[in-house]
Amino acid sequence: DIVFLLVGSVWKPKGFRIALESFNKVIKTFPDIYLYIAGKGKDSSYIEDRIKDSDNLKNHVKLLGSFPHSELPSILSGSDIFIIPSTLNEVLPYTLLEAMSCELPIIASDIPANREALGDDGFFVPRGKEKSLTSAMLSFASDLPEKRIEAKVHRKRVLDLFSSRTASEKVNHMIKEINKPT
Repeated sequence: DIVFLLVGSVWKPKGFRIALESFNKVIKTFPDIYLYIAGKGKDSSYIEDRIKDSDNLKNHVKLLGSFPHSELPSILSGSDIFIIPSTLNEVLPYTLLEAMSCELPIIASDIPANREALGDDGFFVPRGKEKSLTSAMLSFASDLPEKRIEAKVHRKRVLDLFSSRTASEKVNHMIKEINKPT
């Protein structure tokens, strides 16, 4: 079995609708795959109704709803592929950094924050493009062992660029620069 994971606020700009429709197409090729959706939001009822109306989705999508942040590591470690399909520009998404820390293969929409987090090691799809996301999901499901190996670099990148130590050093450097006599 292969488990795809979406985490976050469930509302249209996060791209969960697009991911759900892409996943519905992927099921036809990989009948032993699942999609977990962790979170709640304005779009939750739409997602729930869409799942209820589809025999395919009903048997392959699990809605986890809201959960304490302390449970996120378990949810991430129980998944195989993380999807972050946002259609809006957003600030650095923590869920992406957390998935990177768990060395999950990641399919990310091509927005600046995702590019900053993943760098050259990211796999990006054009935002809002269902067909591109479907192709990426099929590719990752077909080649999961290789994608897991490639994802090993994610944890190192998070530790090197986004750890509390690194953030502290950057802030201290910035403060020193601001306080330099001119």
